[in-house]
Amino acid sequence: MENTSKKAFWENIVQKYSSYEGTLNDFCTENNISKRQLYYHKNKFNNSNKPVFHAIDLKPLENTNNAEQKNNNIRIEIGKANIIIPANEAQLIKIILRELQSRC
Repeated sequence: MENTSKKAFWENIVQKYSSYEGTLNDFCTENNISKRQLYYHKNKFNNSNKPVFHAIDLKPLENTNNAEQKNNNIRIEIGKANIIIPANEAQLIKIILRELQSRC
């Protein structure tokens, strides 16, 4: 609990300093702190708000989905006519089956 109150105190001091229009010495004297303390906490809070870069290794994924799609294609052979339909094209399959039904 004490650490949070110290942190809140120093956040308040740094916030006051950012809007203070006098000199650094006057501000430190008014708030009974040293310049070192002010600089330390000011830098500490400024650095804690900066984003940190984290490197991530990017490795290409093997496209196993493409191989599965090739196997899932629908192939219709009637005489010399060959029709290959992607399995995910349900509407197209319905249309072709209706046409085949009406003609056969």
